Amino acid sequence: MADMKISPALSASIAAVGPLGNDKKANDTKNMSAADQMDFKAALTQELDKTKAAEEAKGDKPILKFSSHALERMNSRGIFFTPEQITKIEQAAGKANQKGGKEALIISDENALIVSLKNNTIVTVMDKAGLKQSVFTNIDSTVFA
Repeated sequence: MADMKISPALSASIAAVGPLGNDKKANDTKNMSAADQMDFKAALTQELDKTKAAEEAKGDKPILKFSSHALERMNSRGIFFTPEQITKIEQAAGKANQKGGKEALIISDENALIVSLKNNTIVTVMDKAGLKQSVFTNIDSTVFA
């Protein structure tokens, strides 16, 4: 199962809602009145909505993660990415996402990737030799990175 990632802005927004850390009273919802629980939920929801709107306005998208299948393919095919290449791939995925894509084929200089934009997950990776033998289905966008 993939790790869930929380952006720094979201983490800061959650912290701004109030003390939740080791404060037993803050964590013990049994001792909170129904009104207090609703106030907390409303405040948390409001902060999360603000953060989400701010991130969308800036165009920030969660970092892409690799599926276990993609990692296996990379390992078996000897494919590795530099941080600069990952940045280009993320930018290409962002472009496809902005255009309403759901599943994208991203083609770089040496490799091709299928990316689930809905899940921000790289589904599979292949090298140029694999491109010549492949048929791509269920993609709705292609981006050259």
